[in-house]
Parts: sequence; C-alpha cells; structure tokens
Amino acid sequence: MAIDLHVHTNHSDGLSSVKDTLIGFENHAFDVISITDHDSIGAYAELENPDVRKFFSGKILNGCEVTALVGGYWCIYLHTV
Repeated sequence: MAIDLHVHTNHSDGLSSVKDTLIGFENHAFDVISITDHDSIGAYAELENPDVRKFFSGKILNGCEVTALVGGYWCIYLHTV
C-alpha cells in the first residue's frame, strides 16, 4: 500500500495545482494521501468539485500543516484526520 500523509499543493509552497497533484499520485498508484498545505485548507474546497476529485481513485484524508509561534519558537504541527 502506498501512502503519503504530507502533500503540498499550490495553495501553499507546492508547485502543482490540486488537479495535477491528484493526477501525479494516481499515476504512481498511491492508495492514500493527505493534502497538508501550510496554514491553508483551500485544496479541500477544490476537492468538493467532482471534476477535480475524479483524478484520484484513492482515499484522501483531511489534513493541514499549521505554523505557530509558541514561547518564542516557531512550531509546525501536521494534523491529518
């Protein structure tokens, strides 16, 4: 089973659109991914469109990478549901 739970799109620092990201993972036979853009869940609004979602047949887990300043230190929290 091929899984990637740390995927970025052009909604943060990724280079590819949501559609192109899905096509890439489909072409490499991934079973599960989680789009975890930095401080953004914009990709999930696009995934509500069946014309975008159809490009990946696997499971997509909701996720986000959140950046926070805690006690003077930058922290990154990766959350996948």
